[in-house]
Amino acid sequence: MISDLIKKKDISTSNKIAIISNGKQYTYAELWINIKRLSKWIDLNYEKQCRIGILQDNCIESVFALFAIIISGRICVPLDHDIHQRNLDFVINDTSVDLIFTSSKYIHKLTEIKSKFYFDIVSSNGIRSSKKNFFLEDIISNASFDTFEIPHINNTLIASIFYTTGTTGPKKGVMLSHGNLLAATKNINEFMQINSSIIESVPMRISHSFGFARLRCIFDVGGTVILENGLLRPDNVLSNIKLHKANAISSVPAGFAILLGRYKILFEEISSQIKHIEIGSSFMREEQKKSLISMCPKARICMHYGSTEASRSTFIEFNSEKNKLSTIGKPSPNVEIKILTDDKMIKYKDKTGEILVKGKMTFQGYWNNEKMTKQNIISCWVKTGDLGSIDLDGYIHFLGRKEEIINLGGLKVAPGEIEDVLLKHKNIVEAAVIGVKSNDSFLIEDIKAFIVSNKKDLSLNEIELFCLKNLEPYKIPNFFKIISRLPKTNSGKIKKTDLY
Repeated sequence: MISDLIKKKDISTSNKIAIISNGKQYTYAELWINIKRLSKWIDLNYEKQCRIGILQDNCIESVFALFAIIISGRICVPLDHDIHQRNLDFVINDTSVDLIFTSSKYIHKLTEIKSKFYFDIVSSNGIRSSKKNFFLEDIISNASFDTFEIPHINNTLIASIFYTTGTTGPKKGVMLSHGNLLAATKNINEFMQINSSIIESVPMRISHSFGFARLRCIFDVGGTVILENGLLRPDNVLSNIKLHKANAISSVPAGFAILLGRYKILFEEISSQIKHIEIGSSFMREEQKKSLISMCPKARICMHYGSTEASRSTFIEFNSEKNKLSTIGKPSPNVEIKILTDDKMIKYKDKTGEILVKGKMTFQGYWNNEKMTKQNIISCWVKTGDLGSIDLDGYIHFLGRKEEIINLGGLKVAPGEIEDVLLKHKNIVEAAVIGVKSNDSFLIEDIKAFIVSNKKDLSLNEIELFCLKNLEPYKIPNFFKIISRLPKTNSGKIKKTDLY
């Protein structure tokens, strides 16, 4: 059960530091007692499988709430602290939450919509004189809840609903069961090979699948989490790594781009102590992968491909698989991957199609959307919406989103192929390629490339000549546009819908 990740029976592990947050340290025993008391309070006041939201920063209070909600048999709905009011309204309406955990910092977001929806609020660091809300500090200090017996929960029950940030389309509530969360934890740890000696810096949002999984994985082996509130202050994150002798760090590629860029000197100071790295959620430049290999030659550098629906579908380890850095690796432990083409599932090279994933970690469906669930799950296989192929060595080649493939009047072009070439130019930092309707025909598209450059006077002619040398003529973009930055989601994925 999820509770087993935190409730440690061994005395030495119980007294070990489980998490460090905002300068405070909590042992496994302290973490467990707070989660247990909060679980008891939830159990006394709310129906089984009701939805409970969390609107907070990365902080210890969020950790208490995440695990207490799930362990009590309720459904956790994590919310980004900077969620737009429109999206907040949508999620609250879609899930009919009965309760939301928040802090005094964000409570104004909820009071603004209280008149439209009914839900209770548990706030932390709040003003004690208020009679409208419950206070987390009062709940977790109540020793009478210590006798609570954690109920046995069937692995098929829904544990959480993560609303995907996504790069296209509306928000979708991804339902994950207790079994899904435990299976993903097992698969990740089997590949990464971490143990109780791990002390990991976790700056990703735990309101997202990636960050929450890192908590579960580290707690599972009895390691220590250094919970950071993002990478807004990379110097502080690196300082804490040095202070607490951390030997692991996880982040999205955008985070490592910061560490390998402006903060490279500070990162080099701690790189020799790093033994484990996990990267994921978006594309990473090959030169950045090689920089990490150079700076952390003894580290097990693991990058995953996956989605909230199919967590950690593949893995690649940079140091041992240097010759395959252009791929997204092989299927993760206990995971199967096939390619769907011409309505047939196949596994071999030169057959491009949609990537399908199967495993115990794949989601249960979309909340309140049976139609979309049926469209995306075929006999236990999850349709990713991504195009790719599997080579004879078993490595998966990712080509891009299915709906992003550009139609050139019978010729199909994957934007990712053009983007890879553009990124090889020494003055191009980022690139995004899309298909736009051609003025010549409604049946074909033109190719348009958006470029972020580190050179102020980079000419479009120079870019075009570079493409002529590295691409087939029909794949060369019809239009180039240099912009200051690309629109992105919180996890660093490029939002191509904002480029049209």
